[in-house]
Amino acid sequence: MDRMILPALLTLLLPPCLAQSKVVATAAARFQPEVTWQEKSVIHADFSCQGRREAAILGTTKETIVVAIFINGSAQKPELVTYPQDVFAPTWPLSIEIDGLDYNVKQRAEDLGTPLQGLQRSKTCKGIYLGNHQEDGIHIYWNRVMREFNEWRL
Repeated sequence: MDRMILPALLTLLLPPCLAQSKVVATAAARFQPEVTWQEKSVIHADFSCQGRREAAILGTTKETIVVAIFINGSAQKPELVTYPQDVFAPTWPLSIEIDGLDYNVKQRAEDLGTPLQGLQRSKTCKGIYLGNHQEDGIHIYWNRVMREFNEWRL
C-alpha cells in the first residue's frame, strides 16, 4: 500500500479523539522537536477565553516539563508554559487536566495571599491543572489583562 495512503486511512478509521490527539502531538513535535510529547495527554477546551475549542498537550525534556497550548489551531505555533523538572520531583507521573474557573477569584487570591492578575471567573473558559493529585499541582489560566498564560499554586 502506498505510504501516503496508509496514514490517511488510519486517520479516517481512528475514533475522532485519537485522530485529533495524533494531529496535536504531530504539531507539537513540529514546533518543538526536542520535547517528548505525550499524545495520550491531549485535552480540549476554551483555554484562552476566545470562545473556541483549543488543544493542550504535555511534554518533557531532560530538564523541563512543557505544556503546549494551541490557541490558534495546530498550524500555528503554540503558547508554551515550561517548568524545571525538579518542580515536581519525585511526584511522577504527571498529567494535565481541564481545570474549572467557576470559583470566587477574590476569595482564591485571599487564600493564596497574592493577587491573581487577569483571572476572571468563568463557566466556559477553562484552565489547565498540571500535577498528579498527590500534592497540589500548578493551575494554569489565561491572564485576560496580559493576554498570556499565568499560574497559581497553593
